[in-house]
Amino acid sequence: MNDETEHYEVFVATRAPALLRYGYVLTGNPHDAADLMQEALVRLRTAWHRVANKREPEAFVRTTMARLHVSIWRRRRRETLVATMPEEPYTDHTFDLAELRDGLWDALTASAATAGGPGAALLRVPHR
Repeated sequence: MNDETEHYEVFVATRAPALLRYGYVLTGNPHDAADLMQEALVRLRTAWHRVANKREPEAFVRTTMARLHVSIWRRRRRETLVATMPEEPYTDHTFDLAELRDGLWDALTASAATAGGPGAALLRVPHR
């Protein structure tokens, strides 16, 4: 066993409980925290030659854990799991509301054309 491997194993043995607590703070779940810590430690081992401060590699591991957690969170957030399929298809009513708004605008501007009508102030408002 070389010196770098020994230093890595000592780091894991001494800092694993603290890293597990940090993982729990990130995930809120002890099982996900353990998975997160293990994945970060595996990545640390493969990137050991690139770690700038080999005496204190905890910053590398904590950063890796935070980034992994964000990636997992984003992946889960995109998924929407449902037990059953919806009975009716989704219908977007945005265009119906737009037509209603345009009709209302036309009615108000028509009433504004009469002197002193309720929509007289609308003649000064630009149409969107």
